[in-house]
Amino acid sequence: MKKIFILTFLSALLCSPTFAQTEEQSVPKDSIVEDQIVDQSEYVTEEGPAENYAEEAEVTANDSTITDVDTYSNDATETLMDEKNVTEAYTPSSTGPNRKWHRQIYLQLGFMADNPNAGAAIRYGLSTQWGFGFRIKRRLNNTFALTNDWGYRSTTFNIKQENSKIVPDLKQHRTEKIDFHSITTALHLRINVGRRGNYVGNFLDLGGYGGYALVTRHLTWDKLEGSPANTTKVVEKGLDYVNRLDYGLSGRIGMNHWSLFSRYRLSDMFKDNKYPEMSKLVIGVDFAF
Repeated sequence: MKKIFILTFLSALLCSPTFAQTEEQSVPKDSIVEDQIVDQSEYVTEEGPAENYAEEAEVTANDSTITDVDTYSNDATETLMDEKNVTEAYTPSSTGPNRKWHRQIYLQLGFMADNPNAGAAIRYGLSTQWGFGFRIKRRLNNTFALTNDWGYRSTTFNIKQENSKIVPDLKQHRTEKIDFHSITTALHLRINVGRRGNYVGNFLDLGGYGGYALVTRHLTWDKLEGSPANTTKVVEKGLDYVNRLDYGLSGRIGMNHWSLFSRYRLSDMFKDNKYPEMSKLVIGVDFAF
């Protein structure tokens, strides 16, 4: 009977609130931390807080002071997403050998090539025409283009010394020349031949030219009797018997930077047909870069 009473007393003592509180206070700290973590995870997964987070995200998205670019982009992203930059990056240039506009600097060297009239014979190979300038090409389509040249040109007629010479007088010299220093222009229709990429390719130019002589000269070299000099050079400038304006037909056939050109003068070289015409045809080489 005593044993039963003792067991009943101990059971009541253990189940009392005072004892339970004491036992709870003696729980280790690690157990408390674990319980808190579990409680927080349960709190996050509850329906109430999730709805609160969605509402906060919606408010943030509607806030005009916050933008996607400010939050999620850097300089590189902004550059790629900028419509103007993308357009400029993928738009071909309008300048180039086979594009809308093309500019070149050219050099030319040519020689007189036709037979002059009697009394106006020239020395071939020594009668030359050379010049330089710049050229602008305007592409019209795959086949046609327009070219416009502006530059300087020097034309020299080396006169052959013979008994029939009458230009500009009958007197013979050791060496005699008439030369012109002119500003010139030319306009050609270019016909492109064959398929090509962004380079000049094969072409044929047909058109005309014009020029105005800023300087005209008559030069002679002689050995004068009684002169201590081996050669005496005489230069006459501003010739009144020549036309300063000249014009004619011209053309080129070429490939890329190189071309063969020809030029045929239609204008009269001398005023009032005072002398027979000198060489009108020039053939030479043109290099453009």
